[in-house]
Amino acid sequence: AVPPAPRVPRPAPRNGLTEELREVISNTKQVENEMAMVEARLGDLEDELAEQDKTVEILEVETEEERLRTHRLQTRILQLESH
Repeated sequence: AVPPAPRVPRPAPRNGLTEELREVISNTKQVENEMAMVEARLGDLEDELAEQDKTVEILEVETEEERLRTHRLQTRILQLESH
């Protein structure tokens, strides 16, 4: 059997590398926080858009109802004028 390879101790990280790693971790946390805030704002905007879409649908229905009423009134006026 082959004996296991001897473990080579890892050199201790250099100060510059450690500081760079800390900075990367800090930046990553900051970006994650910003992403969470952006996602929350996006959710709010999606809710607002859904509400506005509902309002538009209601207004479209009301507009169509008014068109029908106007058409009926015009038809009735024409009928009354012809008699």
